[in-house]
Amino acid sequence: MSWKQVKNFNLSKMGTRKGWCLMNARRGFGISTGKFASAKADMESQRKNGTLHQGNPPAGISVPVYLDTSSPYEHVVVCSNGNYYSDGVLINKPRASFGWGELCDGVRVVQWVGDTRKSVEEIAKEVIAGKWGNGSARQKNLTKAGYDFHTVQNYVNKLLTPKKKSVNQIAKEVIQGKWGNGYARKKALEKAGYNYNEVQSAVNRMM
Repeated sequence: MSWKQVKNFNLSKMGTRKGWCLMNARRGFGISTGKFASAKADMESQRKNGTLHQGNPPAGISVPVYLDTSSPYEHVVVCSNGNYYSDGVLINKPRASFGWGELCDGVRVVQWVGDTRKSVEEIAKEVIAGKWGNGSARQKNLTKAGYDFHTVQNYVNKLLTPKKKSVNQIAKEVIQGKWGNGYARKKALEKAGYNYNEVQSAVNRMM
C-alpha cells in the first residue's frame, strides 16, 4: 500500500506571481483550469471530503501543503520529495501547516494504491462499532492504516450527533403535551436547541 503520483510536479512550470499561490501551485502540476478562488477554499474543500491529511507528506511524492498564515486566504506551497517550493522558490520546511492534500485546486495529484481504502463514513461507522480501539490507540491504528485521524473523528462526531426534528414535528409534540407548558416548555425547547418562538408560531398555526 502506498501513494502513487498521478499528476507530476514540474518546478520549471510552477508560477511565480505573488498573491496567486494556488494558481502557481496548480501550474506546477500541469493543471490549466482553476476551481477555487483561494488556497483556503481549496483546503476547506479537501478537509470536507477527507483528502486533507495532517503531518508530513509521505516520501517520494509531490503534494500541495496548506500553510497557517496571517492572510485570510492562507497560503499553499508544494512539497516535492521533501523539498518545499513557494511561488517557484525553494524555501525552508514550514513550521506550521494545516496539512497536505491529495488534490490541488480540485484535481487529484496523488492516489492511494494497494488495498482498496474504505470511505471516511465506513471507517467512522467501524470506529463507533469499536473496531479501531480508543484514545491514542485509535489514532495510531487509523494513521498506520493510512487514514487521517481528525477527519475520521469529525465524521464520528457527526454521526453521533442526534438529528434535530423539524419545527412542525416539535410543534405537534408540544400540542401532544410532550414539552410541558409555559416557562417550562420554553426552557425545555431552548435547552434542546430549538427556537421557542418559531415552535410556538407553528403550534398556533396548527391549533
